[in-house]
Parts: sequence; C-alpha cells; structure tokens
Amino acid sequence: MSARFKGLLVVNAFLNSGKFEILYERLGKNASDKDMELRLMTNADLVPEDKVAQAAREYDFCIFWDKDVRLCRRLEKANLRTFNNSRAIAVCDNKADTYEVLSGAGIPQPLTVPLPFTYDNLGYEDVAFFDDIAGVLGYPMVIKECRGSFGAQVYLAKDPAGACELLREHGSRELLAQRFIGEAAGRDLRLNMVGDECVAAMLRVNEKDFRANISNGGRGTAYEPSDAEVALARSCMHTLGLDFAGVDILESAEGPLVCEVNSNPQFVSTYECTGVDLGEAVMDYIYRELIS
Repeated sequence: MSARFKGLLVVNAFLNSGKFEILYERLGKNASDKDMELRLMTNADLVPEDKVAQAAREYDFCIFWDKDVRLCRRLEKANLRTFNNSRAIAVCDNKADTYEVLSGAGIPQPLTVPLPFTYDNLGYEDVAFFDDIAGVLGYPMVIKECRGSFGAQVYLAKDPAGACELLREHGSRELLAQRFIGEAAGRDLRLNMVGDECVAAMLRVNEKDFRANISNGGRGTAYEPSDAEVALARSCMHTLGLDFAGVDILESAEGPLVCEVNSNPQFVSTYECTGVDLGEAVMDYIYRELIS
C-alpha cells in the first residue's frame, strides 16, 4: 500500500556529521509513522534543471533542511511546496538580515550594528569607523560573522585592540557588532517552534564560554518557557514566515531578547535533553498543512 503523501528531504551533500545523519533517519521514521514517504536527496543530486522538474512532478512536498537558497527557489518555481520556504531560510541564514527584519517588526533584540561593506582582498585596513560603533555598544562587545552555525563564528571583543584584530582577520566576510548582554553570558534559551507551538525548550548553560551552544561545551536542561518567551518566539515565526525553527532567547535585565533564529535546527541535542522528538511534530504539522 502506497503512502498518502510523498516527500523529499533535501540536505547538504558536503555536511557530514553523525548527529545530522541521526536527524535525517528520525525524520524518515516520523514520516513513515504518519503514512508519508520521505526520500533523502542532497543539493548536489539536484543540480541539473531536469532533476528539479522531475522532483516537482514526483513529490508532494519538500523538507528543505539546507541553506542552498537558490536550489530551494528553483524547487518552489517548479511548484513544489517547501518547508521552510526559501525567503525564510535566506533571512535566517544572514544574521544582519534577521536583525533588520525582526527589528522592523518591533521584536526586541540586543542592539546591533552591521559593519560597512568592503571588497574582496581589501578587508578593513582603515578601522576608524569602528570608534562610532564602540561609542554606541561599548566594551566588551560581540562580533559575529553574518553566516555561521553552532556559535563557531561568534567572538567576544574585550577592547579596541581585540575588535580591530578581529576585523582585520576576517577580510571581506560580512560582520556585525552586537551589544554584549553581560547577565546572559554563557546562558540562553532554545525554543523549538513548529508552527505556533513551542514543542520543546532547553535552558543552555556554559560555565567556560560566553556562548551557550552545546557544541561549544554547554549543557542543556529541559525548560518550561514563560508565556512571554513563547509569544516572542511566535512573533519571530510569523514575521519570518517560518514553519519550524529554533529561536534562541537571552534573559536580559530588560526582558527576553531574541539572539538568533535557526531555520533548520539540529534537534538531536533537544531530544537527548528533553525526550521530545521535534521531527514527529514537524511531520504532524506538514501532514495537517497538506490536507488542509
């Protein structure tokens, strides 16, 4: 007996990690439990246009668990419904764009200043402009690459010399500077959202690093978010047009602040911490959307 719906799970061909493989396997099982079939393909499998057209004919939906936005757009242009959509993925993949869109909707975040554009092979030789940024944000401050995951491209500049060194090291990569929330150092909340619902949440704490990410040595414990925290994460979902996401929130003296929004969260750590299978909630959500 054939499955009611056939779906495509698109992942990155060049990202090889045991936790991601566990995630993909779990999504496949979750789909099967809902009378849905889910086939895994990589972005490298879908390079020729005829493969994209074939996928759009053969599948009812696509879970796009990658950041290859151009491919996602091509699948959408071929009339294949994607979860998440290409616009949401693109905005979440650039932290400066995320800040701009969320701030436009009045969603509270740490004060952020995108750094001026520079060209390849030029970088930031003249960093005099940074005095104005430091005057607004103060020290220490957080400097982030606009693209990056697992906290690996997030740095703490303790003084002007440290900030200038970071700028010169990073050449022409897009960067932003952000006010350091001292009371939240090494601590954040991860709210895993599916649609309007917070399916699972973690409090992440790292006693040895200002970044709370578990991949940087942090540890997670199950957390019951407040109504205000869920409402804040829900506002992010609506503003960015997301179907599912991991919303990272800082507990500041001013109230909860959105730190980042992840359009394709790595949820194995959440399962290990909370026992909640986010993949099951994702497949339930997709099933409801397809029959509605």
